[in-house]
Amino acid sequence: MTFPKLFGANSTAMSKTSRQFIPALALVGLVLGAGLSPSIAADSVGFNQNAALRLVNDFRAENGVGPVQIDERLMQVASTQSDAMADQDRLGHSVAGSLSSRVRGSGVTYSAIAENVGAGQSSFSGAMDRWMRSPVHRQNILRSNLTSIGFAGAQAGGKIYWTEVFSASPGGFMSAL
Repeated sequence: MTFPKLFGANSTAMSKTSRQFIPALALVGLVLGAGLSPSIAADSVGFNQNAALRLVNDFRAENGVGPVQIDERLMQVASTQSDAMADQDRLGHSVAGSLSSRVRGSGVTYSAIAENVGAGQSSFSGAMDRWMRSPVHRQNILRSNLTSIGFAGAQAGGKIYWTEVFSASPGGFMSAL
């Protein structure tokens, strides 16, 4: 059995580049053939929550707005969103589901909610700086009726995704009815 020459009329051997490319191509074929898609594993980003809360509350105070308090349920909502954005390498407000469904699912009742998301900043203070300079994000931070907060960051592929979630009516639980 003879095979046609694939690498040029005078080529009897594969080039070094071709030899390196074929195993990578085989791996992609194996992954796709198995019905799997390559994904990036997200890692939570550690940062000082008290310092982050102070940063938010100092900014609110400078603008005549009362403080927010950390709500652990909103912390989880923010973490879920940041993890989903990092896993999918996609910035957006509905990557882990709509904000309202995520907050309701956490057991928080609310009369108002807001969310800021960002990517690429190496620290929470960097994300806050960017949000404070954006009119829409700044408005979310300064809404006086929002008194509870959760925030988180997740990293994948060297990029950090940040989420900040606010709600009114802290401490409320949804009815099981």
